[in-house]
Amino acid sequence: MHLGSATYGFADFAPASGVATDFSVIRLKRDLLGRSNVGVILTRRAPQSGGAGENLVYGLDTDLNLAQDLRVNAFWARSETEGLGSDDQAYRTRFNFASDRYGVQLERMVVEEDFNPEIGFVLREDIRKSSVGARFSPRPASLESGRKFDFEGRYDYFETTAGELETEVFGFEFRTHFENSDFANASYERNHEVLFEPFEIVDGVFIPAGPYRFDRYMASYWFGRQRPVSGWFGADFGGFFGGTRTEVMYWGRVDFGSRFSLEPNVAINWVDLPQESFTTELVRLRATYNLSPRSFVGALVQYNSEDESISANVRFRWEYQPGSDLFVVYSEGRDTFSWSSPALESRSIVVKFTRLFRF
Repeated sequence: MHLGSATYGFADFAPASGVATDFSVIRLKRDLLGRSNVGVILTRRAPQSGGAGENLVYGLDTDLNLAQDLRVNAFWARSETEGLGSDDQAYRTRFNFASDRYGVQLERMVVEEDFNPEIGFVLREDIRKSSVGARFSPRPASLESGRKFDFEGRYDYFETTAGELETEVFGFEFRTHFENSDFANASYERNHEVLFEPFEIVDGVFIPAGPYRFDRYMASYWFGRQRPVSGWFGADFGGFFGGTRTEVMYWGRVDFGSRFSLEPNVAINWVDLPQESFTTELVRLRATYNLSPRSFVGALVQYNSEDESISANVRFRWEYQPGSDLFVVYSEGRDTFSWSSPALESRSIVVKFTRLFRF
């Protein structure tokens, strides 16, 4: 059985007016049948001053590897929050058959409107998701440079728990795997999106409520990780909520021996809407230095043009024994209104200690 983790120390050096709050997390996981497991989790968030505001979440999960190519995982969770109603559950079941030649994925997920995990996050609230995917992957013996082809289709359907359509996506992707471990892919998506209220996509620019249908096209090329310089670049273009959007992306990795690596990442979007046209840029640089097989220091610097901000963090991790870790993370954020002297907006240090117990 596995038990972890907990955060034992936190200090924020920026001026703050928030309420002092207690956070508690208990996680238990038990291995089953060699490659499967079952677990439980309990989280609690409550103001130290007492009174209203307590949030409690508990749940169960399992990951079952029933055969070499067959995997089923599921979870169920419930939250209790003062002031919210009783529609406070979330659950999911996912079936994945993934052989070398064929693949099938099925998923059903429900997140009720009052489910509220305040230690953590929910990507989409008040939804029911149904998803199906299928893959066919032949290995052509007649091609010397081509190792495998993937033909993959998927269908995702999101609706509210009241039955109102939110998102419907049909997609198809074709991938070519080369003998040198590179691969290229091209894909197409047909999107049907419904906005129930106006959405502010950037400061001062709103997409009106209503239904939207548009097509997206994507292409990318990936370089094998065995290369000293690897990564991928790609483009994504097509319709976008009554207008158009074009994105170019690059993610790279440069290995300087076995200890040190750099990972540059750039994404630029050109958006043309009936309301306004604008461009956004996101630039990241990640550096990692391995001090030993069980410890490393990493740094991340990011610039976001939408928020006009630059942020950075430095993280130290030490696995002092298998499955047990010590993390120390320093972070700060600055605005970029003045590049000569970016103003400090926040600064923090987090210490996290985890301990794995086996019994």
